[in-house]
Amino acid sequence: MKFLIDAQLPARLAGLLSAAGHDVVHTSQLPDGNRTTDTSLATVADAEDRVVITKDRDFRDSHLLRRTPRRLVAYPNTAAEKALAASACIPGSRCWYTDSVNAGFE
Repeated sequence: MKFLIDAQLPARLAGLLSAAGHDVVHTSQLPDGNRTTDTSLATVADAEDRVVITKDRDFRDSHLLRRTPRRLVAYPNTAAEKALAASACIPGSRCWYTDSVNAGFE
């Protein structure tokens, strides 16, 4: 699977996913590094068919309203988001996953 990891998540996550056999890019590896805009990240992810992994609520909103990025894993930040994740059908859920076809908690 191909991932693009957003700036607020550690670069070591990219290393862990890469070691597990995934094709991973962290924003620090992009030309503008961790200052790459959300719009640019979404464009790169969609062009390279990558799943964006983020803690940034703006990505979730952009995905739901404009369908970009097409594939997204958004970790909950607020107490309300964590409570929603905890009430998901899969106990111990830590993130909300969605793409243009599926939505749910994993």
